[in-house]
Amino acid sequence: MNDLNVFELQGLYGSYSVPESVLQHIWYYGDFNHKELRTQSGKPISILNPGRWNHNEGPDFLEAVLKIDGKTIVGAVEVHFEPINWFYHHHHKNPFFDSVILHVVLTMGNQERGDLDRSYFLNSLRDLETLALLPHLNMDLESYAIERALLTFEKKNLFDFKYITEHLSEAERIEFFYAEAKKRFHRKVKFAKKRLEYSSWEEACHVMLLEVLGYSRNRLTMANIGLQHPLPHWNLSAEQLYQKYKSDWKLPGIPPANQPLLRLGQYTSLMEKEPNWPNRIIENIALLKEHGLTQTICNHKRSPMMQKMKTVFQSDILHNFVGETRFHTIMIDALLPLIEAEKLMDTEAIWLDWWLGDKPNASTIYLNQLLSKQRGRPNRNAWVQGLYNLLIKQFSRITKIPNEHSQRDASMVHFRP
Repeated sequence: MNDLNVFELQGLYGSYSVPESVLQHIWYYGDFNHKELRTQSGKPISILNPGRWNHNEGPDFLEAVLKIDGKTIVGAVEVHFEPINWFYHHHHKNPFFDSVILHVVLTMGNQERGDLDRSYFLNSLRDLETLALLPHLNMDLESYAIERALLTFEKKNLFDFKYITEHLSEAERIEFFYAEAKKRFHRKVKFAKKRLEYSSWEEACHVMLLEVLGYSRNRLTMANIGLQHPLPHWNLSAEQLYQKYKSDWKLPGIPPANQPLLRLGQYTSLMEKEPNWPNRIIENIALLKEHGLTQTICNHKRSPMMQKMKTVFQSDILHNFVGETRFHTIMIDALLPLIEAEKLMDTEAIWLDWWLGDKPNASTIYLNQLLSKQRGRPNRNAWVQGLYNLLIKQFSRITKIPNEHSQRDASMVHFRP
């Protein structure tokens, strides 16, 4: 296994930089929709036992029990982001992998890359069944990694902040969190630029806002609705859209405020009030810049112009169509990165100091421990985003530990910046 293998997924499904171990974790704990699973060859598949997590040389999981096309078989399972990784990792030359009965991948990817002969690639994998997990995930990969990391650390105390607390002053910790947050911002901007390469400003705003409305379990379906129903042709009711994509919704465990029918209704109401809302952003950004928008927090509170920017976006452009927290998530995950990518204005400093959006409750516990002197001051987005980056990095190191007995010193993992 290679736990340092990191994958960045672009396109409809968002931009995620996550380790391969996250996907292994999803397979091991079965955290995906098992209904109507089929291999790429069209055979129905049921997972009776995901197998024993292997930390030695060879396939990722041993002794898995699967039912494929009605036949129960026992063997190994290998997990990758794309089928082509089978060759990049030289499994086709390694006899340890002869026992693999299923190749689990995130996405089928691009099988026609120039460094491998396509016919050889397809022929070599002809007898190996492949299961792509992406259509069956309950949420996007990055949200899964953050949520699972917080849950794991909270229950098992695996994230040890001892090095940070003993070797960095609180001022140095703040700078450290800002540096980690900046990395996330630049990834979000990079993804926004990708969107703008193949769609207009209006359509990029339309799709990305819908995607955030679906956060986190229905993000993919919402984005797909945005692609299939462009801004000028948003002419179906929320109920019609909900029914049209009824089989795609992930509903178990969704709180009332996040129900997709409600979110579609909110967006439809925005479209009725402001059908050209993306271009209203361009108009108002120009006005804000003329009035000297200040991009930083001053005197322990956000500047008057930053408060003005919040009011303009929340009330004048988006007409308060969602609650406070989801509005901030829309700004953080979609609009501020898009504004930067479109070069309408520099938004990095604003993004770092923006108000907090949706976040797991456990993140507050960690931030209070690490930044205890900041209580009562503005809660910067940078702190949460920096924490996310650290959690994902640390999670990539420990997800190969399926139970507390695998390594006795697992709770002593230290993070060193």
